[in-house]
Amino acid sequence: MTETVITLVAIGAIAYASIRAAIHLRTLDKLIWTRLRLDPEGAPTQPHNGRDAFHTHILTVARRYLGIEESPKGSNRGPYIDEFIKFTGLQPPQPWCAAFVSYVIHKAADELGIPTDWPKTASTPQILRYGKQSGKLITRQEIQLGAKPQPGDVFLLYYPALNRVAHTGFVERVLPLGVITTIEGNTNDQGGREGYKCARRIRRIKSLYGLVRL
Repeated sequence: MTETVITLVAIGAIAYASIRAAIHLRTLDKLIWTRLRLDPEGAPTQPHNGRDAFHTHILTVARRYLGIEESPKGSNRGPYIDEFIKFTGLQPPQPWCAAFVSYVIHKAADELGIPTDWPKTASTPQILRYGKQSGKLITRQEIQLGAKPQPGDVFLLYYPALNRVAHTGFVERVLPLGVITTIEGNTNDQGGREGYKCARRIRRIKSLYGLVRL
């Protein structure tokens, strides 16, 4: 075999290997981003494997409010937000992440015609108390030991500066790499607790203070 032929064969082999590698990379990229590249403002997601119709419907109801915003921003006011707050027996303006959770749970129960003992509250500490008293709380220690969130769980975040739980929302999906997608109210692009909209967020499981599993 001449040197020219050998060179052409080598070039062909390299080209073939490069094409195959590119195909595999495109396949891997598609797989990863199909799982992880989510639109935080409410793009449709694949149906989750909920535990039962109630938990599935809770998330269905929560998704209806993705994208709603305070009017004006930073006011804790707006047509939907006022409705969430008044549902808990308070008058707006009020922080509304917990009110959103309570409103959605009760609305889902009403639409399905089933009872729920979830408190009508705008208080995250009261949600924590309810979880403890009802035996439905999954603690931070249990999460650290491997307890996994499930779609429809209500998550709680702890803020050391306030010395209490101070933000809440729904677990929507559990993804690889120890993260979840959530649906939460009174949040912002950084995932803060004093935001202006209802949005989908990505959070680390290890950041959760607790979960309430209905």
